[in-house]
Amino acid sequence: MKKLVLLFIAIVSLSSFTTQHTTTDIDIDIDIDIDIVGKWVGEENGDVGYFLFDKEGYATLEAQGEIIGGKEFIMKGQKCSMTYIVNYDSKPMEIDFTVTLLETKDERKMLFIAKVIDNNTLKLASSFNDVRPTEFNEINSIILTRVKQ
Repeated sequence: MKKLVLLFIAIVSLSSFTTQHTTTDIDIDIDIDIDIVGKWVGEENGDVGYFLFDKEGYATLEAQGEIIGGKEFIMKGQKCSMTYIVNYDSKPMEIDFTVTLLETKDERKMLFIAKVIDNNTLKLASSFNDVRPTEFNEINSIILTRVKQ
């Protein structure tokens, strides 16, 4: 009887150290610690775009030769900045971009969800209508790959 109790305790304590893996679609949903700071590239319909997340919390987007974001940029004749906040605890992970008019401090948010595919691949989705998406699909999603520098 004592051996069964010890075996039970050993199995219970071992199971607390295992990692749980679940699969959905073709993606593997596993817990990976990821730091999104850095440059990421995505391609859609032949167009290539870049996302830059800096350590200070500023985000920059570059697409079709135009750069939007960062600590200071001009949009419609006004100075703006673009920051990002990541909620790593949310499932799926949430990323909020905030564009701030520097003169008036007015803000506009873009709400995203993100799924970590691996340490260098991220799936990003937005509804682009001030509502956070609840799922990833072909219309709202893009795959970003970390640019190694």
